[in-house]
Amino acid sequence: MRARNIVLLILVWFAAFGLFVIINFGGQILFSPTHINGQVKASASTIQHLHYFGGFVVTALAGALLCRFVDSAVPLKWCLGLGVLFVGTYLVPFFLFLPPTAYAKTSASVWLFSVAEALGYALIPVLGGYLVKRRNLHSQ
Repeated sequence: MRARNIVLLILVWFAAFGLFVIINFGGQILFSPTHINGQVKASASTIQHLHYFGGFVVTALAGALLCRFVDSAVPLKWCLGLGVLFVGTYLVPFFLFLPPTAYAKTSASVWLFSVAEALGYALIPVLGGYLVKRRNLHSQ
């Protein structure tokens, strides 16, 4: 049972990560700033909002899916594990690919925002799982 849950966790994470990449790169292609007759069609803030909204919706849906199909007495713990995988996916490239001099030049507000976003990626799958669990309890 535990091995099945781990495989399910990894499959849901891969599917959600793939959807997250498609939404982000598709949004950058579709909403990239283009100039038509001197007017900008979309701004960088539109792409930023799509990134945050799409990322959090995908993680919430992944948590709901995992909570629905995991075979455990405590499914929200598995959703938290999924959130930790999302945080790792978010923070590892941030730390690996920045040159060491970039850390010194980064302001405290950027660090604070990055930590807040990482915390959101950890907790949103739990919220999605909680909503599914609550709905299942009310329907019985």
